[in-house]
Amino acid sequence: MREIYGIRLESPGILKWKYSLLLDVMHATGIASRLKIEGGLPMEGPAILTVNHLSYLDPPICYLAAAKLARRTIRMVARDTMVNPNLLEDSEELNEMGKRPTPRPLRHILSFLANIGDPLSVNRSHPARKSLNAIYSTLEYGQIVAISLQNTRNPANDLLAVENGAAYIALQ
Repeated sequence: MREIYGIRLESPGILKWKYSLLLDVMHATGIASRLKIEGGLPMEGPAILTVNHLSYLDPPICYLAAAKLARRTIRMVARDTMVNPNLLEDSEELNEMGKRPTPRPLRHILSFLANIGDPLSVNRSHPARKSLNAIYSTLEYGQIVAISLQNTRNPANDLLAVENGAAYIALQ
């Protein structure tokens, strides 16, 4: 198994240089020292980590928290347009949520951040069975999967209603 700074890189899609860059930036900016973690993550075996998604920084902070606490990596469940910035955002979904499309340069930066931990891509408008199967197989391989309870971030930085995706996956 590959490691970097004593952290197990449990997915072959995680690039060492990207993960190293994230950890170095988090330590240099002091985010790592200010991060207070409550509860625990298992050192071995599968787990579902449920997280809030109030800002664009939540996924990288989750990567750091998992690395700091369990010395292992996690795989975030991410919207397909964040994983691949060349996909078009669904205008109907954006209208329903009262959001505007993300500017293209920002989407490329966010995609770089989202792809640090080898995310699991999901099309929220038209979910496919293969997305669920990818999540299940990741858990079967004994990895940690992180799922946002709100399904998206909220421009007002308020918590949105909790979606039932994480509970559904846990029950399966």
